[in-house]
Amino acid sequence: MIIRDACPADSDRLMAIEQHAPQGRGVQLQSERRHFFVRADRFSRTICLVAEDEHHQALLGVMCAALQPLICGGQPALGAMVFDWRANGQAASGLKRHMFELWQALRGQIQAAGADFIFGYVKADNERSLSLSRRIGAQVCDTVDCLLFPVRRPPLRVDLGVARIETAPAALTATARREMLQDLFPLDTGPEDGKVKMKITAGRSSVKIYDASGDQQHRVLHVPAVYRLARPLLQPLRQLAALPHIPKTGDVVRSFFFTGLDLADNRDWPVLLESARRLAKHEGADTLGLCLSRKDPDYALLARHSRYRLPYHLVCLPLASSHLPASPTHFDIRNL
Repeated sequence: MIIRDACPADSDRLMAIEQHAPQGRGVQLQSERRHFFVRADRFSRTICLVAEDEHHQALLGVMCAALQPLICGGQPALGAMVFDWRANGQAASGLKRHMFELWQALRGQIQAAGADFIFGYVKADNERSLSLSRRIGAQVCDTVDCLLFPVRRPPLRVDLGVARIETAPAALTATARREMLQDLFPLDTGPEDGKVKMKITAGRSSVKIYDASGDQQHRVLHVPAVYRLARPLLQPLRQLAALPHIPKTGDVVRSFFFTGLDLADNRDWPVLLESARRLAKHEGADTLGLCLSRKDPDYALLARHSRYRLPYHLVCLPLASSHLPASPTHFDIRNL
C-alpha cells in the first residue's frame, strides 16, 4: 500500500467509492458530482491524498483538507478543514489500518503547512466518527444545524414590493459585518465560481442565494414505505394546495442555500424568506437550506420557520495553537 497525492485520473474510481456511501437513514441520498474534486476546487490551497493497493491497482481510501486563512479569536489564523473522507468498503482487508496511515500522512502535511488547527463537520448522530475524533484529541467546539425550509407551502402575507434583487458582482461579493466578527470567517474566499445567484435585500437586511447543483446533486436511492404509499395520494393535490414534495427513487434533489445573512431587523426575515422561496420554486429547487450555529443570536427566530433540522458538530483538533474556534462560528458555504 502506498499513499500519494490524488490526481484527476483518480476521479472515476473515487466516484465509485462515493456511490457506495449513501447518506441518510430514512431517505437515502447518493451524491452525484461533475467530478470528484469539485469540493476541492472551491478552495485556493488543498491537500488530497489517496491510499492505493499497488498490487491490485485499487484505491483504498481518500482524504482531503483545505488550508484556509481565517479568523479565530479575532486574529488571523490558518485552519485546515478536512473533507471527503471516504473508505473503499469493497477492499478485502486491513482497511482500518490503511485509513489510519492515510490520516497520519494528511495530518503530517497539514502540520508542515503551519496550520493552527484542524476542523471538520460530523453529523451529530455519527457516534463512530465522533468517538474516533475524541480518540485523537479533537473536541466539539460548536453545533451547526442545517435548517431546511419548505419551498412549496402557502405564501407568506408580505409585501414583496419592498424586496430588491441584485445580481451585480459587487453586491454578490460584499461581506456582512456580522460575519466578519465570527470565528472561522474566511480571509480567502477562493476562486469565483458563479454559484451565488443573487442578493435579496429587504429593509436593512439582506441574504444571498447559493446554488451548488451545477457541480453536485443528490439522487434518491431509498424512500421509506410510508412516503412511497403517501406520494401517489398527495401528488395530484399539489396542483391545488402547497403540499410538500415527496421524491421517488431515482429523483434528483436540488437545493438552494442561504448565505451571507445580515438580519438587521427581524421583521425583514419573512420578506427575505418568501422572495427566496419563489425564486427556488421558479428555478425547480426542492429545498432551501441555511447552515447556522445554534449559538447564533438569530437561531431561534430562523429555526421556527424551518421544517427539518440536521445537526452537525464542529470538531476541532489543536496543532500549532491551543486556541480553538468559539461559538457561534461562521459557516463557510463552500464547506457544503
